[in-house]
Amino acid sequence: MANLFNEEELQILKNEHFTTNFDSETMKNILQEIKNFKVRETDVIVAGYPRCGTTWTQEMVWLIANDLNFEKAKIFIDERFPNLEVIGFNMKQNPAITIPEYYSDSIKFIERMTDPRFYKTHVKPSLLPDQILTGQVKPKMIYVHRDVKDACLSSYHYLKNVVKLYDGPLENYYKHYILKDGLLGNFWESVLYFWKRRHEENVLFITYEEMKNDLLEVVRRVATFLDKKLTGKQEIELSKWLEFKNCQNNPALNHNDIYKQSGFIRLGKIGQYTKEMSPEIIEKLDSWSKQCVEGSDYDYLN
Repeated sequence: MANLFNEEELQILKNEHFTTNFDSETMKNILQEIKNFKVRETDVIVAGYPRCGTTWTQEMVWLIANDLNFEKAKIFIDERFPNLEVIGFNMKQNPAITIPEYYSDSIKFIERMTDPRFYKTHVKPSLLPDQILTGQVKPKMIYVHRDVKDACLSSYHYLKNVVKLYDGPLENYYKHYILKDGLLGNFWESVLYFWKRRHEENVLFITYEEMKNDLLEVVRRVATFLDKKLTGKQEIELSKWLEFKNCQNNPALNHNDIYKQSGFIRLGKIGQYTKEMSPEIIEKLDSWSKQCVEGSDYDYLN
C-alpha cells in the first residue's frame, strides 16, 4: 500500500521510530512459542485488532461463561482472561516489584489455567497457533471488529498518551497504521481472516458498533454461542454492568493501576474520528480499506 504515499512521506516515516521492549531474537522466540502453543477444544478465545473493543468483549464473554459471577469479576481482567502474546511484558517498574506471570510469561500462565481457559490475542492470523490454523483443534473464537478509522484514532491516543511508545503527530501515525506489519500485521488482514470464517461453528464475528447500538442483542448472541442461557433479568443486569461508563470506572478493567493513569478505556464513541481526523486522513484510510477488501464479500462503507 506504499503507493498511497509519495517518497518524501515514506522517508519521513522511516526516520520515525516506535519505542519497543523486544529485540529481534526475543521476538522470534515469542512468535515460535505462540505457534507451538497447545490449544484445547474447551478454550474460549477473544481475538481482534488492538483498540477494537477486545477488553470490553472479554468482560462480556467471561461473565456469560461464568454465570454472571460479579464477585469473581473483581479480579483484574488480565488475570482472568490473559493475553496470549504478552510474554516478557515490561512494565518499566521498580525492579523490586514482581511482575505477575500473566505478563512475564503469559503462555506458561495460560497453560496452567483450568478448563475452560479464557484468553485473547491480537496477533495477525498467520502467527496464530498452528493447531488453530490447521483446524486440528477448534476452540470457540469470538472476533470483535471496529470501524478502522476509530480503531486507528484510538490506537494513536493509546500509544502516544498511555504507553508513550510514539510521540509523532496523527498526520504521520495513520500512515504507520496503514503500513504496519510485524506481530499485529495489517488491520484488514486480521478482519478478513475472521470475516471469511464467520459462518464456521466455532467462530462468532461481532462488532464494536453493534455493542454500542444494541448491547443486549450482542449479549444474547454471545450467550447462545457459548451454550449459555440467561434470564431476562440476568441480561439486563449484565448489560448494565457492561455500560461503557461503568467499564471506565471498573478498576478490574480500566488498567489505571497498570499504567498509573487513565486513558486505557478512553471515550468509547462511534465516529470520533470525524472530530479529530482531517478529510485527507479519512480519505486515505477509506481508499486503503477499499483496496484491502477488494475481491472479498466484505462491503466496506455499507
